[in-house]
Amino acid sequence: MLRGTRDGQLQESLDGGLTWKRVFDFGSHCAVLGICERQGQIYAEVGLQQYSFFVKSTDARQWVTAPFIPAA
Repeated sequence: MLRGTRDGQLQESLDGGLTWKRVFDFGSHCAVLGICERQGQIYAEVGLQQYSFFVKSTDARQWVTAPFIPAA
């Protein structure tokens, strides 16, 4: 289970949400606006001031930019 925070952290829970561990930090100037899984990849929308961009990962630890999030 993954969640994003307003201060740019991506956190993972292995116990159904009882405890959380940071797995990635986009930086305190960013906000993680959304997270979803599509086609075996994890996608996130990250906000920076009035802009946002998409990134994707296979393991939530290394990210690359993505042009869009595929439809469900």
